[in-house]
Amino acid sequence: MPDDLPRIPKKRRPRNKPRSDAWLQQNLKAYRPSFTFRCALPVIAATAVVCLGMGITLIYNNSKATEHVIDYTDCEKKQESDGWTHRYENDESICEHQFKLSAAFTGDITFYYGLDGFYQNIRKYQQSRNDNQLRGDLQNVDECFPYERDNQTKEPYVPCGAVADSMFNDSFLLFTVDRNSSEKSPVEMSALEIIPKRFRERKYRNPKPCRGNVTRCPGFERTSKPPHWTRHIAEIGDAETGRGLENADFIIWMETSALPNFRKVYRKLKVLPANDFNGGLPEGLYSLEIKNSRFSGFDKRFM
Repeated sequence: MPDDLPRIPKKRRPRNKPRSDAWLQQNLKAYRPSFTFRCALPVIAATAVVCLGMGITLIYNNSKATEHVIDYTDCEKKQESDGWTHRYENDESICEHQFKLSAAFTGDITFYYGLDGFYQNIRKYQQSRNDNQLRGDLQNVDECFPYERDNQTKEPYVPCGAVADSMFNDSFLLFTVDRNSSEKSPVEMSALEIIPKRFRERKYRNPKPCRGNVTRCPGFERTSKPPHWTRHIAEIGDAETGRGLENADFIIWMETSALPNFRKVYRKLKVLPANDFNGGLPEGLYSLEIKNSRFSGFDKRFM
């Protein structure tokens, strides 16, 4: 039976022992710089000059930007003498404000809405959402407390969570006003390019493609709207703003702000060869119409 015996080497080596070179034994030569005043001062001075130049450039460009701010908090109570009127249409509160631009707004015109004292940075508020659901997994409502499922139907809220439930739902229409006839002409706004393309590619996706002139996107069956919404997510938006979970207004709201006083992009001025706004907004008389669905999304107590 001698042939069945294992062959044992005369000199055994430790198994899996790395080679004894400097790389594997972590004995490479290292350089440890010794900072002195003489060598650190030029680096700090150069960094300060670069930052100072960037700061001056940003401040200069910001000073050249012009803006017109309209505070419409409690606009129902504002006086007609200040250019405000108010009415109700189909359960919507509509405030209208007439104002004058004394100078033209040239260049790219962007419309923003702003909120003061709305804390989107509260930890539990920010965590009350489900990113997997926003990417099309509609039944996933984990971490959406307290807005997870409808108490009666047990269907999942889409979108779920406190962030989506408190979505800002005011809408704005801008008109030019003829001084002589008081006739109003709409100023066209565009929702194109107000959000990066990667949002719709990676973070917000409908369960099924929603194209064409449809009133309700497919794939949202057996789901419920959030409790403070007036319409289902499958019914909001259009071909320009995006439909369903890919709606631009919804995406902008879901990207929470770090500060309690913030602004978010609403629209950009639509510039076409055939309209009168190729160079921006000319000076003149304008009218802003603000619509708010009374029992939906945004709670006015936080304005």
